[in-house]
Formats: sequence, structure tokens, C-alpha cells
Amino acid sequence: SNPSPSPSNPSPSPSNPSPSPSNPSPSPSGPSAPTGGSGGDGTSCFSGRSVVHSASGEDITMEKLVVGDRVLAMDSYGVLVYSEVYAFLDRKPRADAAFLQVVTESGGVLEISSEHRIFREEGSGLVDVGAYALRIADRVLLADPETKTAELVAITNVSSIVTRGAYAPATMEGTVVVDNVVASCYALADHHRAHHALAVLRLANAYLPQALTRAFDKSEGLHWFAEFLYTTIGFLL
Repeated sequence: SNPSPSPSNPSPSPSNPSPSPSNPSPSPSGPSAPTGGSGGDGTSCFSGRSVVHSASGEDITMEKLVVGDRVLAMDSYGVLVYSEVYAFLDRKPRADAAFLQVVTESGGVLEISSEHRIFREEGSGLVDVGAYALRIADRVLLADPETKTAELVAITNVSSIVTRGAYAPATMEGTVVVDNVVASCYALADHHRAHHALAVLRLANAYLPQALTRAFDKSEGLHWFAEFLYTTIGFLL
């Protein structure tokens, strides 16, 4: 009855209290994050060794994830659910890409490109920001796949790495839990704007035959619809 903080329900629940001296909120004077690059051409992704949790109970690396898999995500009410991967907005298995390596107080490590959107505590709620804006002591949402709960945890370190593979899966919910951290599926444009822009693609995947909706999908590179939005509207999802 008191859902976790979410993109559409930013108020903290009793288990996710408001910022306090023992639960610091982001500080403008905090250390600057390193500049992690993108997936090679301005796109933003997760590394190939990043892990998602599937509905079958397995942990799957991004490089083995396929369209149609159902993975842990967060809905608009802040509830952890399994959501279908209906497309990859970008997939570059052979690319050497730069990422930010974000370490949390739980000991977990998230590898995310700098422009990819992630949910950060701000004031009494959550906002989506580019990963480049993350600072030490900022708090992000950490999910527990076993209990289906999420809590705010502090970032303890941010550094830059280069590793092989760049992947941007899109789920029906528009969010994805990667290495137990709740993140947006989108980059550059703010989360809600990007999610609305992709509504037509989600509807097509929900109601049209798979053979039709996936006929133009690429096994590698930028998804045709994301490329269309980038070239015609001027922002990249």
C-alpha cells in the first residue's frame, strides 16, 4: 500500500525515508563523476557483462539477452514486475565502449554509459538523470529480486572503464533492473519523454504479429525507430 519510489510515484515509502543526516541527499558540492563515453556513436547502453534477472529466476548477461525475454523492471507505481524485452534500441556486441562504473554501498557495480538515464533521489522523491550527473553519496534504487522490494542506497564510487559490448534493451515498462539497480531504458531524452515517444512501437509489438514487428529489427546497431527519432526529431532514445 506504500509502494517504493518510482518514476511516477516519487514519494518515499516508510522503508525508503526522506533524506536526513543519516540518509544524505545529493549535494551540489559532491565530487564530479568521471566522463564515461557512449556506445561508440552517441548512443547509450549497458556493458555486455551487465546482468539482468529473468522471470525464470536466472541471471542473464546483456550479451545473452534476447527479444522476448521477461526481465525484472519497475512499473509506474513503483512495483517490481517482470516485463518483456520487445526490442534493443541499440546493440553493439563487437564495440569497445566507454562506461561509468558505479559502485553502491551494497557492493554492487553498475556499468552504464554516461548519457543513459538512471533514477536518483532528489529531495523527497526521484528524478531521472544522465549517469554523468551521479555523484558519490547520491542514492539510487537497489532492487532485491527475491523479495521484490527496492531500497535507496548510496553511491560510494564512480570511475570510467572501457569494455567490449554495448546493449540498450527496451522493456514494455520502460525500465530495467541492471545489476540490481533500477534504471531507465532510455538515454539523452528524459525518461517520460522517451517513453511516450516509443508508445507506438510498444503498441505495435503488443498487437501485431511478431514476424511483422521484428522484420526490420537489426541484429546489430541502432534500432530503426530510434534512428528515425534521432534523425527527424533531434533526440536519441
